[in-house]
Amino acid sequence: MLETLRPPKGASLLLNLFASEPDFPQVEGDLSEEFQQLALQSGPSAARQWYWREALRNAFAFVTRRESINAFGTGLLSLAIFRLVVPLFFHWLRNELASVPRVPGLGILL
Repeated sequence: MLETLRPPKGASLLLNLFASEPDFPQVEGDLSEEFQQLALQSGPSAARQWYWREALRNAFAFVTRRESINAFGTGLLSLAIFRLVVPLFFHWLRNELASVPRVPGLGILL
């Protein structure tokens, strides 16, 4: 395969983010086959533009699946809880440590 007939690396990397999807191999194969045909018919530049457009369209389709939305939502919820709980925990810890009696000579450890 000639260098000019390879799909754009950036678009391929974008699609590879979804390699764990069950129908990824079919999507990747179809896009590659279509890219080769379009490159021979309309030229490499048109084929690259088409491939980028299709990569973005398919990435959006993968992202908007229920499983992806659930994973993204779970990640955001975990981040929000972490951002809320950690400051509260450290505030509580600071207050608890302030009430611990100090032992002379051990101040370095605390």
